[in-house]
Amino acid sequence: MKINLQLLDIVDRDGNIRKLKQNGLSYREIGELIEKNITEGNLDEDSELISLTPKGKGFLETNRHLLKEIDKSKWIELDYKNKFEKIDPNDVFLPSRKGFSFQKELL
Repeated sequence: MKINLQLLDIVDRDGNIRKLKQNGLSYREIGELIEKNITEGNLDEDSELISLTPKGKGFLETNRHLLKEIDKSKWIELDYKNKFEKIDPNDVFLPSRKGFSFQKELL
């Protein structure tokens, strides 16, 4: 259902299907999802333009709250490549300049 809502939101905002691709859908699956929504009456195919029907707009507006990511842990990806083991609070950690990818060389 969330993928379906994302498609309707993309059509409503004249957006890019990149988000659907990031969720693992192939172009074929996206095309099938569009066809399914046209058949169900959520989308209208007008020559080369795809738009929301009143039924699709109503469905999107009632369920738009489901599109927002609530789990804050998914907002930012964890950086495992720069993770290091915990050290004793009394130890001092002095990283080398080349030790971490986020540190830039000083000129």
